[in-house]
Amino acid sequence: MNSFDALFLDPPAAAPEKPAEVRQADRQIDTGSLDWPARLKAQEIRNVADEIVGRGESPTLGKIVALLERRDISVSAVDVASVLEQMGVRLPEVRTKLPVARLQQQLVSADEPLMLDDLLAIKSFAEEVGGVERAEFLIELLQQLA
Repeated sequence: MNSFDALFLDPPAAAPEKPAEVRQADRQIDTGSLDWPARLKAQEIRNVADEIVGRGESPTLGKIVALLERRDISVSAVDVASVLEQMGVRLPEVRTKLPVARLQQQLVSADEPLMLDDLLAIKSFAEEVGGVERAEFLIELLQQLA
């Protein structure tokens, strides 16, 4: 049979219509196979965040995940962050290491007092070159070349 012959054949029979109860049952979430439906996890995240804010603390991802783990609800930090974002809660900023390229801009002259940021930049530079002794050695080399 070719495709032209298929045009003149009767279409296949339609699937029988399911009763309304069966269609409704198909839409239900089987909570036995899932640990928690996503909408309930989101509500639990909101509840825990509200508890933490109610105590006057800042809600962090780690605190919320730990509290929910104690309640046997497994959530990821990404889930918590997205729900908190929807709630309008701002998370504390995470401080990252300063790159070496920015170290040149942050060096101060000898007559200016050192600030905490300057010390942190020097510390990160020393860690990147292999320690304080190696940094001192490199500084001495630079002084001899100058």
